[in-house]
This record gives sequence, structure tokens and C-alpha cells, in this order.
Amino acid sequence: LSEWDNTSHRLDIDEALIHVLNAADPWTQMAAAWTTLRLGHTHLLLQLSDRLGDQVPTQVKEILDQMNDDTSVDVNEQPLTNMEKITFLKGSPFFAALPLEELYHIALSVQEEEVKEGTCVIEQGSLGDKMYIVVAGQLEVRVFAEGDSSGTQVAMLADKQVFGDMTLLDDEPRSASVIAVEECRLLSLQRGDLERILRRYSSIAFSMMRILSRRLREAMAA
Repeated sequence: LSEWDNTSHRLDIDEALIHVLNAADPWTQMAAAWTTLRLGHTHLLLQLSDRLGDQVPTQVKEILDQMNDDTSVDVNEQPLTNMEKITFLKGSPFFAALPLEELYHIALSVQEEEVKEGTCVIEQGSLGDKMYIVVAGQLEVRVFAEGDSSGTQVAMLADKQVFGDMTLLDDEPRSASVIAVEECRLLSLQRGDLERILRRYSSIAFSMMRILSRRLREAMAA
């Protein structure tokens, strides 16, 4: 009975996945293909590839191509796919309100960076040209007073947290240093790309205003 239940459950999942994989909207197809791959139902992706032939949308093709990747390579050593970048963007309060199509175009702009333990990603007093999203690892935020070489730790940063954003908005020097306390994986966005995105998507600007307001309240309460 248990084996029958498992088979029935898998068929139910397959039916649901087939339904969304056949959606007319390519963005829905993209999300469905990524979910299908993560669940290991690759037979459905093969069916989709056969059905679409040369008409596979670009954003779906990237996911289908992953089926042919070398599985002997550690997944943590492989570059993030656009869909994985979208997942991290969606988990950030800056970009959470954006639909998949808009997140996809932003994912094309962000760069992936690997930093070693002890790396100073942002130096206090410098002018910034990037903002960052943490994919994996932890970093410390440290403030240095004049003549103080060790500084004071004021915060820790971890997965999906954003840093380095405010300097891009106010053109002021960095107010603190951000240092990797272990090997980290980051997504970075250049100033020019952020300005273009802000002009196009007002919802991100509102999200930034809310985050800035919260940070000010926290600073005043400290």
C-alpha cells in the first residue's frame, strides 16, 4: 500500500508539473522547469524539450541545459544560474516585490564574486560603486575610530542580506568596513546598473526608503 501511495503521489506531482510546464507564459515555464529540475523529475523536462524543439525560450533553455552538466562537479563550485540568482534576489527585501520577468533582467546585470576569509569587501571611508547581496557565508560590519586599528564590530551579515547600498544613493564615503569572516559568495550590482533599475522600477526605490527608515530607527534606538 505504501508503494502504491508513493507512486500515486508522484503521478499527482507529475500532472501538476506538466500543467505549468505547458503554460503559454515563458516566465511560468521557466519557474516550472527550475522546480521540476530541483525535484529530479527530469523525464518531464526531456518531454518538454522534445515538444518545443527549436522553439525553447531562452530563459527555459538555460535550465534544460543543466541536465547535461557534469554532475561530478560540486554544485557549490558551479556558477549560479540566472534562476538561482533570481531566488536570492527574491529573498532580498529590496527586490521581493518584483515579478519574475523583472527579476530575470536584474539577474542578467548582477555579477557573482567569491571572497576569501579576511577579505575587506568594503573599506570605511572609500567611495562605493557596488552594492552586494550575500549568497553564502558571513561577514562582519566593523567601524573604525580615528587612530583605532582594530575597530568595533557593529553587525553581522549572512545569507540574502544586502550591504553597500546606501553609499550608491547618497554619494557619501562608506561609514563602515565589511570584512568576510569566512569564505563568502556574493552577488554584486554596479552603480550604473542600480540607477537604471531604479529608474525603471519605482517599487525598488520605495523598498530602499523603507529599509533606510528602519535602519535610522534602529540606530536611534541603539
